Amino acid sequence: MTYSLVNMPVLGFDLCRLSGGTALAEILLRALELDERALHELATAPRPPRRRPGQAPALAGALRELRAWQDDPGSPVASTRTVHMLERSMIGDFDGLVRLVRDDILSWTWSEAGSVRWQLPDAVGAVDVLADAMARVYGQAERDGATAVAPYDPRSYPPPAVLTRPLTADDVELGPCGPAVRALLARIAGMSRRQADALRAASGGNGSRTHWAAAVHDASWAVYLTDRLRPAAAAQLLAVRAFAAAGFTPRDGAYGVWNAVSGAVQATVVGDLVSSETAELLGDSCDKAFAAA
Repeated sequence: MTYSLVNMPVLGFDLCRLSGGTALAEILLRALELDERALHELATAPRPPRRRPGQAPALAGALRELRAWQDDPGSPVASTRTVHMLERSMIGDFDGLVRLVRDDILSWTWSEAGSVRWQLPDAVGAVDVLADAMARVYGQAERDGATAVAPYDPRSYPPPAVLTRPLTADDVELGPCGPAVRALLARIAGMSRRQADALRAASGGNGSRTHWAAAVHDASWAVYLTDRLRPAAAAQLLAVRAFAAAGFTPRDGAYGVWNAVSGAVQATVVGDLVSSETAELLGDSCDKAFAAA
């Protein structure tokens, strides 16, 4: 699957389970905020030697492990390895992240005449810088201050200010329901241990999966029809940050906690449009967690 602004909850699912995912979310947030001046700053910045991205387990590999386990279901080693790979396997890949930046996030930098399309020269250079920044953290263990993106060596290659300046939820455009989205994200990030445990317990328990999936579809369709793709994308990336701040783990992401967080955020982005039933269903797990004393 290729990442896009339409399926940002899927990207968030990958990022919350990927080593370096929080740092990647920070880079993508900054990419969403770029203007022509920032593009030029990135395109003309001194660049360190190109880095190859780290490795992340792909879904295809996990499926091969699953088939091998089916051939030898009695093997506890194969069973444990298969479960671990399914928990951590990525739906997309690094190339998909680069395409997301180049084609979707920076779609405003493209022009066309007839069958010919071209991108602003500064945008081409900026994509190279952003791709290198993402390669430096993709699949890498989170470091202290992982939200400080692109671990360049400041003695030789000072990172562009646009990549390192502090970025809070107040700095990001989150659409007409921005205040409600920011409040929800702050509550998720500030969850107590008891509330986090309550969210783990509640995740996946809201009615049938069919009803939950239909509610997510309704909220995502509302995002698309009202042209809130960019605010919704920013909200999902901020949700990755909040997920980590609350102390949730990649395993939590694999077992429903990310779905609960992401669904609540998506519904809140279009809280003025979706039905009360959709909003209640997608927000139910978080509401139960917040109610935990």
